[in-house]
Amino acid sequence: MCDFDNDYPATLWKNEVRRARKDYRCCSCGLSIQKGDQYEYHFDLSDGTVSTEHACLECGAANKIFHEE
Repeated sequence: MCDFDNDYPATLWKNEVRRARKDYRCCSCGLSIQKGDQYEYHFDLSDGTVSTEHACLECGAANKIFHEE
């Protein structure tokens, strides 16, 4: 799974499903996200540091289940 460090409060964050305009690599499983595929985009701004991650839909769904409270 992606290394989502939830020990700090994020100033700004956004998660959304996007369609890839270029190839990416899933941050969790390492598989390729091909141009045209849907994927989950994660944006986080915390303590002045910006973090972005790309996850395939399968890993994104697993992450949501894993982090449900």
